[in-house]
Amino acid sequence: MTNERRFNDDEVAFILEQAAAAEQLADDAPQPADGTGLVTRGMTLQQLTDVARETGFSPEAVILAAGAVVRGDLVPTRQQRYAGLPIGVARTIDLEREISQTEWERLVVELRETLQARGVLR
Repeated sequence: MTNERRFNDDEVAFILEQAAAAEQLADDAPQPADGTGLVTRGMTLQQLTDVARETGFSPEAVILAAGAVVRGDLVPTRQQRYAGLPIGVARTIDLEREISQTEWERLVVELRETLQARGVLR
């Protein structure tokens, strides 16, 4: 058995928080490009799933979460205001397929109920 130091949950959280802050500082600095004009920082999906596997997370869960990022789920809802009052909201989500007329009508009903709004379906 090894005598290697083990960190408790609070220490792990602190270490990762500090590492993330240091990475953020590094991300704010000018980055070298790989010749294609693209910044070479970041991780590929394969690298993320490898890290997940090594740390005990489900690679499938990482793939689902990455899909959410690609779809734009992290993009905040835009809200239009007039004189400080909300007058409209906007959110774009790529469904990656055509939706049926029945699905569209159900979506409109859900939005009306959520936003307590009336309107005409056209």
